Amino acid sequence: MAEERAGDVEEVEKAIAKASKKVVGVVAVSQRGAILSAEAFEAISNEADTCATLKQQFDAAGDRISRAELARQQAGHRQDQASAAVQHLLSRSDELRARLSQLEEEASQITSRIVAVTKSSDPAGEREQLTKEVAALEASERKAQDVLEAAKRSLERAR
Repeated sequence: MAEERAGDVEEVEKAIAKASKKVVGVVAVSQRGAILSAEAFEAISNEADTCATLKQQFDAAGDRISRAELARQQAGHRQDQASAAVQHLLSRSDELRARLSQLEEEASQITSRIVAVTKSSDPAGEREQLTKEVAALEASERKAQDVLEAAKRSLERAR
């Protein structure tokens, strides 16, 4: 864009210089005579039109350059935002990986402790079996207590 604008500037400067030379020539001629010839007036008019056209092209190129620069700045800002978002997500990803590693280590430790206290490959099944055994032992203890109480009463009556 800057190269295009520099080219436009050169064209405008050349056109102005060319028109200026023609105006100087016309002014020099007009000082000799009171009236401009139709050819001189037409040449000046054509050069003025050319300069006006080149000025419009120059201004349009400047507008295009300004819009392109604004678009470039906006794209740069969006790129910076996207880069910051990516960095944040990478950091969060690292945090989650570290947390996952910790949780996997905890799971491994818990599994090791379970394996250390059980012989069964199914700890839940073993728990149910142990619960039944405890219930059976408690029932057996109650029966023994009842028998003991009955024996004490029988002993008391026998005395």
